Amino acid sequence: MLWLRAHSIVPQVKGVGTVAVGPRGGGLNFLPRKGRIRNLQHSQDTMYNTSSKVLIFFLRNAAVWTIAGFIFNFVRFFGIPENFTTVDFEEFVPFWTNFILGFMAALFYTGIELLFELPKLKRWSFRAHMIGKLVLSFFAVKFMMAIAYYTLTFYHGTIALNDLGMIEFLRSKMYWVVLLFFILTSGLISFIRQVDQKFGPGIIWNMLRGKYHRPREEERIFMFIDLKSSTTIAEELGNIRYSKFIQDCFYDLNDIFPKYDARVYQYVGDEAVLTWHPQRGLLEHKCIACFEAFSERLAEKRDYYINTYGHAPEFKAGAHAGPIVITEVGIVKKELAYHGDVINTTARIQSMCNTFDQKLLISQDLLDQLPEKEKLKYVFQSKLQLRGKQEETAIYSVS
Repeated sequence: MLWLRAHSIVPQVKGVGTVAVGPRGGGLNFLPRKGRIRNLQHSQDTMYNTSSKVLIFFLRNAAVWTIAGFIFNFVRFFGIPENFTTVDFEEFVPFWTNFILGFMAALFYTGIELLFELPKLKRWSFRAHMIGKLVLSFFAVKFMMAIAYYTLTFYHGTIALNDLGMIEFLRSKMYWVVLLFFILTSGLISFIRQVDQKFGPGIIWNMLRGKYHRPREEERIFMFIDLKSSTTIAEELGNIRYSKFIQDCFYDLNDIFPKYDARVYQYVGDEAVLTWHPQRGLLEHKCIACFEAFSERLAEKRDYYINTYGHAPEFKAGAHAGPIVITEVGIVKKELAYHGDVINTTARIQSMCNTFDQKLLISQDLLDQLPEKEKLKYVFQSKLQLRGKQEETAIYSVS
């Protein structure tokens, strides 16, 4: 599957940032000029990471399109006798041409996909995405075919195209067959990518290879993110406006969490459940930095939310780590389900945020796994006695 994960500007990662979450539920504290200078250096590192991921995305696309070119050549020309055309196919379309056309197609396709990663276009409906990409692919392929015409004419001379002029070539059956193939291939790749994003990156691949067909236990970090004062806001906005309000909040969350290697387990009303593999979530405190970056995004868009909805959203979160059982459930609308105490414990920790007037609480189990961080302070709040368990779970606030 092809997906793109971009960069991140992390307030507390590597000691860099422009804001920090104040202790005991305090607001946003702006850091001094020295912090902003460090943030500039981090932004430069971020740009490098983004460029690397875009390059990987492009190379994957190039490989897919090159393979697609070979498949087309095989299906279109396999078994055709040499006297069927005036020029032998191996001479007409040399081996290296597939690589050139593959890289050209990947260049156009990558550009189109990155265009639709822009925040405004990213919020379009699935149908609008598919139609927009197909239209752009149509013109991109026409332009690429024009380049191919002049390339083959230069390489072989006019005999390679049976003395067809440019206009005649663009009207020929071969041109329209190639055009249709590339458009359908582009649509298929875009559709697979959209479906992959719909279910979550890598989920479809895991299902295809049956990784979780039988229950298996793995370590995971979970975070429950919930809207504060949701009942009051819902009553004032009404059902439709409140749904749009939540939709905007989760759009902003979706712009943030891929940068921190998080995955969405599910959305439940005004709550989102994120999960990480420990090796990714613990690295550079990404499981902590993700929520801080989301809070920062909402603070930056405070005026937008107030002008549009009359409310500035604030979220609270609880995080926990431990063993979880993952398996496929259902036949109709099959999905991956997580079973275990980690889910219940994380939900309980998140529910205690209002009690201790904190935006983020984490468990002792997660704290013990996090690497040391000078700029992060963990303050003990309480111990939780979970139903059906003898051991208490200590929870800490993060500042």
